[in-house]
Amino acid sequence: MDAKARARLGQEMKSLGYRKRGSSYFRISAGGLYAIISVQKSAWDSVEYLNFGYAEGASAESGWIPESRCQVRFRLDAVRGVDARLMALMSTEGLSASNSDSLVEELLDAISPFLEVDDWAGLRAVIDERISDSRLFVHRDVRRFLGLGLPE
Repeated sequence: MDAKARARLGQEMKSLGYRKRGSSYFRISAGGLYAIISVQKSAWDSVEYLNFGYAEGASAESGWIPESRCQVRFRLDAVRGVDARLMALMSTEGLSASNSDSLVEELLDAISPFLEVDDWAGLRAVIDERISDSRLFVHRDVRRFLGLGLPE
């Protein structure tokens, strides 16, 4: 993700009440749901991953837990409607400056429902509508609570 795209993402996150820590943005919503969006660099190439995580807000000691400890997790490529053009934003190679602005706005439109989730019921609705189940991790503690029939 180039610096301009990263700055635009950060601007959007902050406008929705997210705080920044390292390469992650996080918040606890009014409905008590902890959400974290993390930009993770690949160890092998120039690709970065956009990771999403959700947990019970009460479990976030001092307001923070890493995405890897969240009860619900997925990556950008699990979101329906995110295609190769949008995934190109996550690479520092092969993205021309001329189209990055419009792609960033398309990306923000694609992920905005996940940024604005306020509670578990809202998360379940967005998962049903926008996520490919095969790329979704849901911890067994919340599977029944969310009503997801994913394999144990």
